[in-house]
Amino acid sequence: MTRKTEILLPFIIVAATASVALAAGNRIIHVDENAVGPKHDGSSWCTAHTTLHDALATATAGDEVRIANGTYRPASAGPGDPRENSFIVPSGVRVLGGYAGCGEPNPNARNTTAYPTTLTGDHLGDDAPNFTNRDDNHYHVMQLINCDSTTLIEGLRINGGNANAPLILDPDSRGAGIYVVGGAPILRQLTLSSNEARWNGGAIFERESQTMLDRCFLFGNLAGNGGALFIEGHPILTDTRIGGNDATLNGGGLFIATNAQADIHGGSMNSNDGSNGGAVHAMHDTILHMDRVFLLGNRATNGGAVYCDGEAHIENCGFAVNSATDSGGAIAFVHSDPGTTVNIRNATIANNSAANGAAGVGLGASDVEFANTILWRNTSNGQVDQQAQIFSSDATPVVNFSCVEGWNGSLGGVGNIGDDPRIAAIGDVPGPVIIINLSLKSGSPCINTGDPVDTLQPGWHDSDGNARVMCGRIDMGLNEFGFGDVDCDQHITPQDFAQWTACVQSYGPGCESLDFEFDGDTDLADFRWFQRFFEGPFVPVPDFATYQLTFDATWSANTHPYEFPSGAHFSPLIGATHDADYIIWEDGGIATPGIESMAETGGTFTLRNEIQAQIGNGNAAQIVQFPGFGSPGEAVFNFTVTRDHPLLSIVTMIAPSPDWFVGADRVELFKFNDWVDELVIPLQPYDAGTDSGTLYTSPNADITPHIPISEITGAPFSGYIGVSPLGTFTIERID
Repeated sequence: MTRKTEILLPFIIVAATASVALAAGNRIIHVDENAVGPKHDGSSWCTAHTTLHDALATATAGDEVRIANGTYRPASAGPGDPRENSFIVPSGVRVLGGYAGCGEPNPNARNTTAYPTTLTGDHLGDDAPNFTNRDDNHYHVMQLINCDSTTLIEGLRINGGNANAPLILDPDSRGAGIYVVGGAPILRQLTLSSNEARWNGGAIFERESQTMLDRCFLFGNLAGNGGALFIEGHPILTDTRIGGNDATLNGGGLFIATNAQADIHGGSMNSNDGSNGGAVHAMHDTILHMDRVFLLGNRATNGGAVYCDGEAHIENCGFAVNSATDSGGAIAFVHSDPGTTVNIRNATIANNSAANGAAGVGLGASDVEFANTILWRNTSNGQVDQQAQIFSSDATPVVNFSCVEGWNGSLGGVGNIGDDPRIAAIGDVPGPVIIINLSLKSGSPCINTGDPVDTLQPGWHDSDGNARVMCGRIDMGLNEFGFGDVDCDQHITPQDFAQWTACVQSYGPGCESLDFEFDGDTDLADFRWFQRFFEGPFVPVPDFATYQLTFDATWSANTHPYEFPSGAHFSPLIGATHDADYIIWEDGGIATPGIESMAETGGTFTLRNEIQAQIGNGNAAQIVQFPGFGSPGEAVFNFTVTRDHPLLSIVTMIAPSPDWFVGADRVELFKFNDWVDELVIPLQPYDAGTDSGTLYTSPNADITPHIPISEITGAPFSGYIGVSPLGTFTIERID
């Protein structure tokens, strides 16, 4: 039992003030491009340095550099090639973005969404699609050389780096966003996008360091190897999202070089592309640790999500809708060394595809050990038998206490089954909404049937942060079933509630299933969750629910390079919560005047009036709206849904364009007599059928009569792998 699938929420730093206590003698240095002066010594917001370069030139270990809302570029002056200039951060300095700055009512207010701080390598501000017109761009936006663990980079957006030196050993062909050598700096809540390296590490190149990436977002970057991240050291990634990156060679998300190691805890790697390893490519003599990571929708020739020739330990991870045009739809292990250690424990690998070999896990010479793992509905060349789940011509896997579709016993082992695991949702239902929830449903044969040797250890959690073992025996798959189920009958009833008082008074063994907040106690906050899961009659399902919608817009010159327009943005979002009798728009339908106006001009007035009329006749409950913004970018807003009006429809213009838009049509948020916890909706482009233009900037050419709304499957959005989504809507219940 679980509350979440994958969390794709943006990381927002919010602070009411900046009253951070610093050690004696350390300075706060202010940077604000709009500081009025007249002096600019960094001592206050209105006397701030107007360039980050000047602030870093004066900073020493222990100083904190605070940067206001704005866009900052490396210096262009100095000897040699000005493209060599970058923001070089001294060891021990803290660099923090997202402040309001001079002229604001509270200049110390900090909110990285309201006051974004951008560091860009686009010196002239004239980048064009396809990474063209970048001759002026700096090789690296930022450099961290031998920076120790007291060095912190936090709350910044970093883009426009262009490490395009021709030679692979040239540092200027690597790490366009951030170039890291040595030390152990901390990178926290950064967004790195639209950076390109000719060879290695579009967003970040890391060598001989123990860099920590904490809650970062790396998307829309490009490189030869490691579209987002190239590793030659031992970084640690926590709750970091790596999505929509591309490698022209290997490792669309990240590339682990020989003798390197990557520890990845939490987070996601979605929709990355590379030749070998859509998300991850690990070379020989490497170590890959992954725990509580979701890998969804990655694509490659081999190893749709992971291509590995090194040691690997994969635990509590989920792999779904990854694909390989050759073999290894989810994972390809290609070991030439039979002694390599590879373990996969408590993973769920479902609905991946490959043209040949295994669609789940393909094996090389190494004997991979599977335990408590589910491999289901992985399809190889149209087949879903055992070989489509696990296949090797050179090795014999060790499989124990696992659920494998088509299981015939030929792989041996103990405790294995081939029964339907009853996964909640694996993204295999056709339609505009892909629902992926890899948790188990009540009655699953995978509940309490994992390896009995695996007993609960302190701090041991599943992918949702729940206790890893409940009801005395571990489950198969990435998530543990059993929250609130104290008596372990797979139902939450008054018998379970009888244990509540005892756990409130004294938290101890057996109370883990009542600790919904994962904080080591049982209190009223946990009771709120217990009510939601309770199956008895005295806790009715509420009549309304509040949701948070996160719009991750990834549309960029990297993801859709053909004739990508300048000034790319999405118009104000407009939609409604409504019932089944009202259709705002649908694929194959004819656009209303409101949809026509929205799609052609970005205007919302006409559509608002249409929705308001439906509110008046009872078919809609409320208008849902949010300001437009540039792409790539992100927006977050909340809305409320009632049981009488449980559907959400919402649209936004792709701008500039003749009449193109993205949106969601009649998303059902109340199903099976309960509120849906989370949905992820990939956003494909649609043509409203009201204008005949075929280019982003085509002149107005009305179609009379209008033709049906249709998904755009060709230019200018198509690439060599079809049309990639322009972003996602993630809708998560928050009340």
